[in-house]
Amino acid sequence: MIYLMIVDRPIKGTCVFTGEKVCFDGPCGFFDNQDMSRPVSEKHALEVGFTVDPPTLEKIQNLLDEGIKFEEVQESAHHEIDFLEEDS
Repeated sequence: MIYLMIVDRPIKGTCVFTGEKVCFDGPCGFFDNQDMSRPVSEKHALEVGFTVDPPTLEKIQNLLDEGIKFEEVQESAHHEIDFLEEDS
């Protein structure tokens, strides 16, 4: 099974399925059976499907949550600016 996993250091190698050269500089990469010594090319992983290991899924969820919070703050700030401009 192919997994999307967080990469904390650059990884170079050869795709275990296609023989293509692979380089993952981060933040994540594709690997066979959660083994970072068995890289999988992005193209192959997207073609055949992949799953996500728990730490990567948690990181993605945290990033999405932070993005939603950021959007809410931005929207609130824009409303406040519009309100202040109307009062001027």
